[in-house]
Amino acid sequence: MIGRATCNSQTAKETLLWLKWADSDYQSARLLLLQGLLVQGAAFSNTAVEKYLKSLFAHRRMPIPHSHSVAVLYQRVKNETGSDLDLNESYLQLLQKAYKLRYPDDATDGFNIALNQARLLVELDRTVKKIIERFHIVRTDRNEKILLILERAIQDKDALVLTNNVAIDPSQGARLFSNPSHSYDFRRHKGQIYETNYVTERVSDGPDYELKGFSVVSDNQFKVAYLPVLETPNNASVNALAQVRVPEQPNQI
Repeated sequence: MIGRATCNSQTAKETLLWLKWADSDYQSARLLLLQGLLVQGAAFSNTAVEKYLKSLFAHRRMPIPHSHSVAVLYQRVKNETGSDLDLNESYLQLLQKAYKLRYPDDATDGFNIALNQARLLVELDRTVKKIIERFHIVRTDRNEKILLILERAIQDKDALVLTNNVAIDPSQGARLFSNPSHSYDFRRHKGQIYETNYVTERVSDGPDYELKGFSVVSDNQFKVAYLPVLETPNNASVNALAQVRVPEQPNQI
């Protein structure tokens, strides 16, 4: 395992600094995801996981990599430290794609993504828990363990961290996945950007996070990634139908 050792003073200070930065992004990500702001929440999830992974390098007194790629950082942790840390790589790849949505107009043709509120929240919490379990930091002047964010949340009854946190309370999982949740699909197709926010009836707790956003049925018809809630049988809105037909473009004069 990585990081299960008492740090010396300087190493502990640097590690705790990275953990503090990561905690802020983690809390921001949870707040946004709980509010249904999926693109913004996924971006902060990426930076939170990035900083938690970098805190592992600090804890081992290794140079901090200059990379925002959580998948690359994870592999470097595994390869350079021999860690048995086991994260969902499909989720990490999703976060990297979501991070690109900070500037959606930069998306290249064919770029697509599908985000779901419940799945993003659950895997973020699981990922954070798996990483911070690697740390054991003690104040030498008191011989006292320093509590990290999940332990502090339990102690302080912090609703921002505890609400719908399946990593802390797995019994919440069945309810969370079976209840309606927000979803978002995005695709750039033949120079046009298509995106939609919709409500999903339910989702599964599977390991695959790289679902296709707005799968192409034809040049003017697309299929969203998650099962949407149907408001009425004849509702033709993009937010209600699993298949979406885009009107033909008018002829140019």
